[in-house]
Amino acid sequence: MRRESFLPTLWREYWLGLLCVPESLPTFTSVLWPRCVYHRPGGYAGPLLISDRSLNGAGVPEYPLNALEGSDYRIWSLLLERGSLDIDEDIVDYNEDNCPFDFNPEQVNTDGDALGDICDPDMDGDGIDNESDNCPLIPNTDQANFDGDELGDVCDLDADNDEVNDDSDLCLYTQLGATVNASGCSIAQLVPCEGADENTSWKNHGQYVSKMAKEAKTFRKQGLINQWEFLTIMQAAAQSACGK
Repeated sequence: MRRESFLPTLWREYWLGLLCVPESLPTFTSVLWPRCVYHRPGGYAGPLLISDRSLNGAGVPEYPLNALEGSDYRIWSLLLERGSLDIDEDIVDYNEDNCPFDFNPEQVNTDGDALGDICDPDMDGDGIDNESDNCPLIPNTDQANFDGDELGDVCDLDADNDEVNDDSDLCLYTQLGATVNASGCSIAQLVPCEGADENTSWKNHGQYVSKMAKEAKTFRKQGLINQWEFLTIMQAAAQSACGK
């Protein structure tokens, strides 16, 4: 860059401060941290950050700029020093920072795109903005939410809200409001009308009623249901068509 004189009116404002050089400044190759040092009547002004726009260079220790005589604000010199541009001061260079305007030294990036989590409007990359996503850190395009709370099923520790966490729940997606045992299973799940298990049907109606009585008595002994609820369950089982 050649020596030249210019008035402060040539300064241009950018989002990082004042650009103290003409727009014709040549472009270099590597990121620098420039600072504009200037003298004014009655004081000295320190470093000014400028944007990563045209001051990209290497091997340029200093470019003095002569001030016009008689000007109110005199440019003393422009120093280009090797370093890094770190706008958010998170110790991550601007060109390598996945959120250059937000402090995020860990650079967490859940979906692995160009934006870090704290500045990514869709952190999990499932096409649903964080503000509307019921699981903002886990992709779930269907937004399934069995219990209708604030959390989607894939990030809800207790998807059926039976107070038994999913990692310990042997009967997921229990009917909402149903009484469950310590394993998260309701009587209806333990004694399904369809059969003893997925591959075995009830031999007859009596077998179904007998199994229902056994499980209902267990719930009664554990204090999960009262006597009235026990009798209601048994009456419904007796009147059902299960096993017939």
